[in-house]
Amino acid sequence: MAWGMFTALPCPHKVWDEDARKDMLRMLPAVGLILGLFWCALFLLLDLLGTPAPLAASLLTVFPFLATGSIHLDGFMDVNDAVCSRLPLEEKRRILKDSHIGAFAVISAVLMFVLFFGAMFSLTAGGNIAQRPADLVTLAMIPVMSRMVSVSFVLGSRPMETSQYSGHVGGEKEKSGRVLCVMLLITAVIFAVSAFLLGVTGIYLLRTAVRFFVTFAVSCAAVVSGKRRLGGMNGDISGYGIVFGELAGVIALAWI
Repeated sequence: MAWGMFTALPCPHKVWDEDARKDMLRMLPAVGLILGLFWCALFLLLDLLGTPAPLAASLLTVFPFLATGSIHLDGFMDVNDAVCSRLPLEEKRRILKDSHIGAFAVISAVLMFVLFFGAMFSLTAGGNIAQRPADLVTLAMIPVMSRMVSVSFVLGSRPMETSQYSGHVGGEKEKSGRVLCVMLLITAVIFAVSAFLLGVTGIYLLRTAVRFFVTFAVSCAAVVSGKRRLGGMNGDISGYGIVFGELAGVIALAWI
C-alpha cells in the first residue's frame, strides 16, 4: 500500500485496505529506503557512464521528485504558499487547500531546486563518491530519516478537520513516540553495521552522524513550524517536512 501510494515507481502488487491505513503510514520509512537505494544506484550508474557533472547533478536532483510523483513537493509548495502569505489562520488554510499555484509556492520551489542542484553538483564535481561508500550509505538513508519524522508527527499530532487523516489517524502521541524510537533504533543499527563493515572511524564517523542529525533536526523543525502556523497536521505538512529534510540532508552531505 505504501509503495503504491507514495511512489511513482511500478508497484509489484497494488492493494488498498482502509483499515490498514495506519500500518501503511508506519511503512513510509521503508519506502524511503527503497527510494534511497534507487537514488544511490542512479548515482553509481551516472558515475560509471562518465556523465558530465552538471547533467549528473540535474538527474540526481529531479530523481526523488519524479520517483514520488512529486507528491511531497506538492505539499511543500502548498504549505509555503499558505505560511508565506502571513494572513490569518483561516485564510492560510483556504490557501493551503486552493488548487491554484501561488507566487510563494513557485518562489519556494525555485529556491529549493537551486539549493538542491548546488548540493548535488558539489557531490558530482567534488570527487568520486563511488570511492566513498559511507557517503552512499548516507545518501540512501536521507529519505528514510525525513520520512521517519513525517510518519511520527502524522501518527502523534491532531489532524486538521480538512486533513485526509482526520478520523483515521493522529493524536496517538504515546504510540507515535514508540514508533519513532523503534525507527531510530533500526537506523542506529544500520548506521553502526555500515560503519563497521566499511571501516568508518574517527572524524569521518562523526561527520556521518552529524549529517544524519541535520536531516532529522531540519525535518522536525519544518513539521513543527508548519503545524504551529497552520493549527494542525495534514499530508501537505508531512510533505513539507520531507522535502526540507532531504534538502538539508544533501546539503550536509556535500558540505560537512
